[in-house]
This record gives sequence, C-alpha cells and structure tokens, in this order.
Amino acid sequence: GLFDGNYTPDVDVLEEEHEFKITCELPGLDQKEIDISLESNVLTIKGSKNGVKEENKGKYFKKEIRTGSFQRTLSIPTTVDTEKIGAQLKDGILTLTLPKKEEVKPKHVIVNVN
Repeated sequence: GLFDGNYTPDVDVLEEEHEFKITCELPGLDQKEIDISLESNVLTIKGSKNGVKEENKGKYFKKEIRTGSFQRTLSIPTTVDTEKIGAQLKDGILTLTLPKKEEVKPKHVIVNVN
C-alpha cells in the first residue's frame, strides 16, 4: 500500500546541462504534508498522510486508502546550488528543480592543434 511503511514513491531523475529535474508521484498529499531536504548531496523526500476524519456508522467492507508516512532518499552526483532549488506540487506530482553550481557545469574548451 501507499503508506504502510514499505512504500517508496516512484521518482524520475533527469539530468540536463544546467540542472537536475526530479519528478515524484505523491497522490493525495498536499504541500504541508511533504518535507524536502538536501544535505551532503543527498536529497530526502518525506511525507505523511493523516487521513480524512469520517464519522462512519458501519464497518469497512474494503479499505485501501492508507495513512502513515514514507521517506525516499536520492544521491545527487554533483553539487547543487541550494539557494536556487525550486519545488512545485500539482495534481499529485512533485517536481523539483536542482540547479547545478557553476563550477560543475560542463565547459566547452577549444583546443588549437598546431
């Protein structure tokens, strides 16, 4: 299940020339239920879902909606400019933009051969 302690959300990591784009599926969560941190090139995405308080008079015939928490960690291979990290949550998809620091961006060098 989604929040049974064994769940790790699906993540895509795309490396572009100037940044990393990380997309993470977090259905049913909103912004205040997500915690993102980056320390020593390790990105951690944590989330918790408290569930909807309902007044149920009956008993569940089937219950699949989970509550609880998860954590996902990813190693980022190069140094990120932490001042410029961006995050957006839309329709259950978290998108993170992690710009590379200037010194780790690939440089194009022209070598003259005599």
